[in-house]
Amino acid sequence: MSRVFIILLIMVSVTHLYASWKNDKKLRALTKPFLLIFIGLWYLCRTGDPDPVIIAAIFFGWLGDVLLIPTGTKWFAAGGISFMLGHALYVAAFVSRTDFSLVRWYNVFFAFVVYFLVAVRLMRSIKDDMNPRLYYPMLLYLAINGVMNIFALTALMCDPRPEAVIAYIGAILFFISDCCLFLVRFHKPPVMKHKHFSVMLTYILAEFMIVYGLSL
Repeated sequence: MSRVFIILLIMVSVTHLYASWKNDKKLRALTKPFLLIFIGLWYLCRTGDPDPVIIAAIFFGWLGDVLLIPTGTKWFAAGGISFMLGHALYVAAFVSRTDFSLVRWYNVFFAFVVYFLVAVRLMRSIKDDMNPRLYYPMLLYLAINGVMNIFALTALMCDPRPEAVIAYIGAILFFISDCCLFLVRFHKPPVMKHKHFSVMLTYILAEFMIVYGLSL
């Protein structure tokens, strides 16, 4: 049964990415809610003992997708809060798989500096083009995404299996996707061609790779 949901996920993902490339708003809105639904159903069928934390993270990702479909600052903020909760749940999932006595903390510190500098540089580039009230909440959001990346890295350090590598790559792609989203939403003039395509390609891969890595 899990293969059925993978096929459905591929079909809806390809359709959504096509709509994103063509900037077809109606088709994007129609297909977007199904992305996390099929990832969630695939996860439930794949594992005999599903982790409620991962299920909750998928749910808040789905809710964030739905809340970001309408335009407007309130919807954007609500979607961001939902995704923050999803990131926090992924953090909990990675922490439960981490033996912190095995962590090389100098690598963690270096990674933290990289994520911090990227987030600050990005936010400075869009600061003049956005609602000032969103600046610090969005910076906080990127910071939480970065924290999720850090804990995905610590889990990889403790157990460097291919699954942990996949999950960490997924976390990186999630950070890239959010950076692209901020540029798409706020940077003027636009700096990205086929703007929604890059956001959603990295996002779909991110969600699937994180869930895949955590499910093994």
